[in-house]
Amino acid sequence: MTEEAAREQINRLRQLIRCHDHLYYVLDDPQLSDQEYDTLYHELEALEQSYPQFASADSPTRRIGERALKASGSTIAHNPSMYSLSNSYSEQELREFVDRIRRNLEPEPVEFVAEVKLDGASVSIAWRQGRLAWAATRGDGRTGDDITTAVRTIRSLPLQLDEPVDLLVRGEVVIGRRDFLAMNEIREENGEQPFANPRNAASGTLKLLDPLTVSQRKLRLLCYSENSGVSPTQWEGLQRLEQLKLPVNPVRLLCDDTEDIIAFCQKWEEGRDTLPWEIDGVVIKVNNSRQQERLGYTSKAPRWAFAYKFKAERTSTRLLAVSLQVGRTGVVTPVAELEPVSLMGSTISRATLHNFEEITRRDLRPGCLVFVEKGGDVIPKVTGPAEATTSYNPYLVPDSCPVCETSLVRAEEEVSWRCPNLNCPAQVRERIRHFVSRHAMDLEGLGEVLVYKLVAKNLVRDYLDIYSLKAEDLQGLEGLGELSTTNLLRAIEASRSRPAHRLLFALGIRYVGITVARTLIRALGSLPAVAAASEEELVAIQDIGPRTAASLHRFFNSSAGINILQRLELSGFNLEQSAELQTKVGFFNGLKVVLTGALQRLTRDQAVEAITGQGGTVTGSVSGKTDLVIVGADPGSKYQQAVQLGIPIMSEEEFVTKLAE
Repeated sequence: MTEEAAREQINRLRQLIRCHDHLYYVLDDPQLSDQEYDTLYHELEALEQSYPQFASADSPTRRIGERALKASGSTIAHNPSMYSLSNSYSEQELREFVDRIRRNLEPEPVEFVAEVKLDGASVSIAWRQGRLAWAATRGDGRTGDDITTAVRTIRSLPLQLDEPVDLLVRGEVVIGRRDFLAMNEIREENGEQPFANPRNAASGTLKLLDPLTVSQRKLRLLCYSENSGVSPTQWEGLQRLEQLKLPVNPVRLLCDDTEDIIAFCQKWEEGRDTLPWEIDGVVIKVNNSRQQERLGYTSKAPRWAFAYKFKAERTSTRLLAVSLQVGRTGVVTPVAELEPVSLMGSTISRATLHNFEEITRRDLRPGCLVFVEKGGDVIPKVTGPAEATTSYNPYLVPDSCPVCETSLVRAEEEVSWRCPNLNCPAQVRERIRHFVSRHAMDLEGLGEVLVYKLVAKNLVRDYLDIYSLKAEDLQGLEGLGELSTTNLLRAIEASRSRPAHRLLFALGIRYVGITVARTLIRALGSLPAVAAASEEELVAIQDIGPRTAASLHRFFNSSAGINILQRLELSGFNLEQSAELQTKVGFFNGLKVVLTGALQRLTRDQAVEAITGQGGTVTGSVSGKTDLVIVGADPGSKYQQAVQLGIPIMSEEEFVTKLAE
């Protein structure tokens, strides 16, 4: 290939990939399979490596750059300033705002734009001559932190616009509800503290130094204003951003009637749970830019905009006590013990407090009345005191583990306090519970109550002690008769043959979830090979980051890890890659698949293994990106969603036939 031909092909591929990124991440209308997209991406990567003279910072291959070695501390000045908004929970005050605007602009007619208020992290982003120049947090409104490296990883955001224009945009970085719940499940699975809410998760992610980690958090940008001074109205500014293929807040209304504004607010206060992102109100703006200039600003807020805030679905009750939970990695988590109270149709008696810093920051004291909400309408949480707390004794953060009394420690980069004693009974119990769980060794007869009894009687001190149990050890334990004892011992013995990736996951190594474990075994072939790999070799594996590599290396080079591996090698466990984990090219290669309904011929885990074994991906929800929905008996709402979206549907019989082919 000549240099000129290479340059033309590189430019063509960049434009094509940008187009498909927009279809996938902004319009939710993918036109290529993952495999087809990856082929284009890898072709571009190869050409850019062969012809470095055509390198470009705005290439799709340059979204994830080098990890920052330290925080730069640099800030960016906002011009114009990013003002806060006047706000209220009162419908009457909203009506007064609209009436005041009309009086001040008489006799001119006034249009308003109402937009749902996204609950995320506000950012300002600039392009120069069509190229992404910088991005900043809101900060104090006058200056914000430079977050350009993090924002570049957001795939819904174009690094290069179709036109060579100077553009300044304001928007909100959010994490979708489902992505947030999935992210917290992974964090808990990996022994990490879950995030309190999507807003905090988005805000914290933007300040991370590692762009690879940022890219895995599934951040989305939704723009809400064009601030370059070009568009004559707010509405036309949003349309202009859409023309430039920028993601724009889609839930908005152009109107001139007060009752239409009120109806819009009421509609989305009632229907906020139907949106994929969290919202906390509606922002009402004067549409005409010239009228906005006439109305001007106070020292804190524009006079032409107003935020109507939704009332929180919360109640108050008494904080009876703070109990402490010790997880399998030693994290000590405070939990609010509450006087039972009804909230959104359920009775709440316990709620998360996230961490000790949260208790201190909110000044929560045992005995006082507190407000309780349902985070994401799912997880109960205490949001603050409902009365003055000075008459109650402050909560004192414990300095020792509530179970084994070992002094707690905290790493500099974490907010969590941990018990460092690996022999702490609580950690032992939780590690064993994880080891026997369904996605790990799947020991169905060994439930939580029995695990607690075995640890309490000192019959097991770690998860491998399970394999030394004899019938006489279990005699006399409540709930275990002769038959159930025999069945349990058979199940324990049979579990030695579980696939190696499930055994690796069962070990409970921090940051190693079931997907990471599957990736490691598939890449290196066996558990001993994973244990012997250096951090550099581990990081070289796709989707394995430096934090996970360091955790693996630390575990398998510790005295405990060395001992566990030796015991596994001597005890007849399956340590080699199983046949079903070896990726085979098949019908499901490159497809995103959703399973719904009860399968009769296969278990759910067997179906997942079969699909991933052919290079497919199984996801938990139906969207425009789903390639196929496999339907078993009594399918749920996912089946209806697939029908509405026109996604191909496959019966279980057809599924089994395809696997056989």
